[in-house]
Amino acid sequence: MPVVGEPFRVATNLGAVTALNNFQQKDIEVQNLRRISATGLKLNEYSDNPSNFKMSDGINARTRGLAVALDNVATARNILLTGESSLKEIQDILLKVKELTTLAANDTLGDLDRTTISQTIAGLTNEIDDVVAETLGSERRLLDGSYVNISYQTGEKATSTFRVGIAQD
Repeated sequence: MPVVGEPFRVATNLGAVTALNNFQQKDIEVQNLRRISATGLKLNEYSDNPSNFKMSDGINARTRGLAVALDNVATARNILLTGESSLKEIQDILLKVKELTTLAANDTLGDLDRTTISQTIAGLTNEIDDVVAETLGSERRLLDGSYVNISYQTGEKATSTFRVGIAQD
């Protein structure tokens, strides 16, 4: 059971005061080491090392900015792959139309056969229109000629951009 006058005894005992100060300093060091090991960062706050902390903040900001730029590049790539896939689908439809027109040019077909082929080609043409209307990237139509000169930020500087467009020639 502690005695009421014990803090005063420690305060007057020079050896005890020195030991208490050393203990408090070591306790602070242990807390700092625990914080460093818990976060995995060598610099956790400004007072750890002001110049290195400022440099570390700059590097962290640059890293985050470049991560966003990398996401932008991935977004642009995905949009272009979507457009490419839809163009491949249209190409397949056009090949089918070519086959049908070649078949319709055959003199052995009758009027009913040619009418059926014509209706099929009309349906395929409508299918191409549907593909054009439904191909979207970032909620924008890709194949209707309006997806041109779209800018993507690809780096930390304002000039680090590239432009993308899907246009008809």
